[in-house]
Amino acid sequence: MKESPLIRARRQIRALAGIPATRGWEKEVTVIVKTFERPACVAQCLASVRRHYPSLAVLVCDDGREPLFGEGEEPSPGILWTTLPYEAGHTLGAGRNHLVDRVRTPFFFLADDDHVLGPHTRIDVLHAALGRHSLDICGGSQGKGDYSFAVFEEGDGVVRQVFNVYHEELEPGIVRCDRVPNSFLAGTEAVRRVRWEERVYAAEHTDFFLRATRAGLRTALVGYVYVDHDRSCEERSGLLGKLLHRWLPHSDRSYARQRGGAGQGRSPRELEEEFVLKKNGVRAIIHVGNRGLRRGLEARLGDPYYGRPPTPGAIPPIA
Repeated sequence: MKESPLIRARRQIRALAGIPATRGWEKEVTVIVKTFERPACVAQCLASVRRHYPSLAVLVCDDGREPLFGEGEEPSPGILWTTLPYEAGHTLGAGRNHLVDRVRTPFFFLADDDHVLGPHTRIDVLHAALGRHSLDICGGSQGKGDYSFAVFEEGDGVVRQVFNVYHEELEPGIVRCDRVPNSFLAGTEAVRRVRWEERVYAAEHTDFFLRATRAGLRTALVGYVYVDHDRSCEERSGLLGKLLHRWLPHSDRSYARQRGGAGQGRSPRELEEEFVLKKNGVRAIIHVGNRGLRRGLEARLGDPYYGRPPTPGAIPPIA
């Protein structure tokens, strides 16, 4: 009999190695992962965390129809499962707020359930940069060769989100900006002051970083730190659902109705984007790509996919 994705994912997570005694900076960091009905993805993500950072504490929030594990269960040493009821139609932001509220370390590393950590996902480098430059959020790249950082320019009721430009270079390979991808290390208390908006799903990223910037949080990107964004872990049903636009909650109309996100003949995403504009007091948010700048950035920031810093010499080993 073929093993179901749920059973296979549970078995893989339970089999993860136990954690050794924490050391140095690792005592100060918790990895948080929000997952929704992608058991193969979250199992792969957690395995990569344990492979590269075996002693980091991990918190998972699961709000699927059938959570992999129950509330408060520890399927493997150091990995704690938390749940939110599917029937309530929770958003991505609600799950992340739930996790941040439960973090007991001064810093957390945010990962999506389809992220895979590798040898160039240097959380220790992010941790050191936070301290050296008095930062609140320090991120790395997500996806092969994609820096995805930006600054916000405001004026006349319009916010221009300009990608691949930065405010200043803090040191070789590290630049201060306003937005980084969804793979970052952050100060727990600083993010608790901002939190994610729980009334949106698809538009949460821009809203979070715009409000964080307005609140004075200092954000930076380390150009040679990288996390892989891998959706190949999706099951066949997940891929079919993606084609039918029912693979994520914000595009699943039955799920959106549970949280009041569909109606008036408009898509949940359209309603969310309108809400974000009103909430932030602007009439438009314009995205400026600047993709032509990316090649030149490798010389300034390093190569994220290969973990190459912008200056000669290897990245120092994990302390």
